[in-house]
Amino acid sequence: MLGYTWKAATALTIFDIVEDEREIVQASLGRILGQSLVFVGERKFRHRSKAPLDVEVVAAAVELKGELAIKMVARDIGARKLAEAEQDRLREAVTHAASQWRHTFDAIASPILVLDGELRILRLNAAARDYLQSDFGTLLHSRLPTVPALWLNAGTLASAALLRQEPQELRACDSQGRHMQVIATPRDGNHVVLLIHDVTDLHDLQESLRHSEMMSAMGALVAGVAHEVRNPLFSISALVETLELKFGFGPEQATYIDRLRGELDRLNRLMNDLLTYGRATAREKSAGDLVPLVHTALDLNGQLLRQRQVGVSFNFAGTTTTYCDEGRLVDALRNLIENGAHHSPAGSAIEIALSQQAGIIALSVRDHGPGFSGEALERAFEPFYSRRNGGTGLGLSIVERVALDHGGSVKAENHPGGGGMVTLTLPWQAG
Repeated sequence: MLGYTWKAATALTIFDIVEDEREIVQASLGRILGQSLVFVGERKFRHRSKAPLDVEVVAAAVELKGELAIKMVARDIGARKLAEAEQDRLREAVTHAASQWRHTFDAIASPILVLDGELRILRLNAAARDYLQSDFGTLLHSRLPTVPALWLNAGTLASAALLRQEPQELRACDSQGRHMQVIATPRDGNHVVLLIHDVTDLHDLQESLRHSEMMSAMGALVAGVAHEVRNPLFSISALVETLELKFGFGPEQATYIDRLRGELDRLNRLMNDLLTYGRATAREKSAGDLVPLVHTALDLNGQLLRQRQVGVSFNFAGTTTTYCDEGRLVDALRNLIENGAHHSPAGSAIEIALSQQAGIIALSVRDHGPGFSGEALERAFEPFYSRRNGGTGLGLSIVERVALDHGGSVKAENHPGGGGMVTLTLPWQAG
């Protein structure tokens, strides 16, 4: 971290390493030694090249060979500092995107309304407010049958769209005798968007902005929370090690310490999954073959497969090249294989099939476990929903986010021959 050889480092003093003035460092060391304090905080260290380093430090007084000494654990947090700066930039971008979305929504000249399953108005633009000759406060949460004659027909249209889960269209006259085209488009199973006139392109822009805003905000929030939680987890781990060195633990205490370490490992796995889920949308993509990426993901799961005594059958055919961020795609493949391994009984094998047809690449992972329940099929990609004890519930959510970021999709189902199967589809890249 500091850039010195071991021999050169042993000739250094703490004053050669820490950026603070000598008096400040000396006073801090004196307090730790004199009062047996445990110091946890951030400091500036000095690299051999004289460049400053951002470092997180845990320091405590310990007894070493009959003498009082200071044990210090330091971790370079320069990457975290850069990540925090990136999070600030992302938050600013999300705020700007939200403002742009609101201005765009209100700037559309044709009325747009968003309804819930009871045909209550959840959102409307300024053009819809003006068209209905009312104010936002009155219109929000009111039901369509309470407004002009056209909206009685529009209410029937919206109900049909929700029931059939497909767009519905009609032409009708409003109360002023004007001919209007109304398109009712269901969204998220229990919502419908009403468009007056043909504003399909503008609606797609609005939906794209809303989706981008939501995903960026969720990613920034999740990554920010994970970074913040990892810091105290690191401190707790270091304190446990320090306490063990200072006091030692008998068999009775060791049981509790082992349990504490197990919980810390579990929380660290959750933080890693949160960071992967919250990672920003892929920006740099290139043509990549999925076959070596699958092998990489299998290598990453090698220990788990051996522990679970689960084998692997991998079959592929045709050209399997797609335009992708290889690192993020390996994250998705690793989670697919891990999910299959956890739900496969010992002695069985997960089956991975990779094929290309009709302009897409399909990669399926099938296990030989009990398969998905009805609830699991509905909630498989919901963040924090897990079918097994100890799971973070983010594995398939990560797969879904990576798939969407690459213009693909993911589907969970039960295989006719038994077991669960998850299929990831991606656009095919010729050549």
